[in-house]
Amino acid sequence: MKTKIILFSILLALLILLVPGSALGWSPYGHAPPWAGPAGATQQQRAMRLERSADQDNYYLTLHLTGMAPQEVNVTLEGGRWLNISSDDRSESSHQQSSDQGGYYYSRSFSYSSNRSSRRISLPRDADGAAMQRVDGENRVEISIPRQR
Repeated sequence: MKTKIILFSILLALLILLVPGSALGWSPYGHAPPWAGPAGATQQQRAMRLERSADQDNYYLTLHLTGMAPQEVNVTLEGGRWLNISSDDRSESSHQQSSDQGGYYYSRSFSYSSNRSSRRISLPRDADGAAMQRVDGENRVEISIPRQR
């Protein structure tokens, strides 16, 4: 008899852990599991890949962007010799869900995220950083820096 009770308890614990709370009409933890995220939400990875090239007249930098718009990327010249490339993304979301099934369930959540990246590149000696030109494209930023003569 004692063995049956132990086996039943283990089976019940596994059932509670494996079956999603929404299938039972409640969540055993008071919220969705951390891997589930909000319903319908997908988290996109943000990345910026740098490609360098040059010809006789110009230096070229191409920033290939994933998960961000070209307008989110700042390119500034520092001290005439350094190119600072940065991106700052701050987002805030709030999700509120409540259920009045006998007063047993109430959930509310809030999240804030900040993603900042920065890269500093030294310009070649013959680069004219003051004459730098920027062109925003689809998922890319193209920068051309003329060579001084």
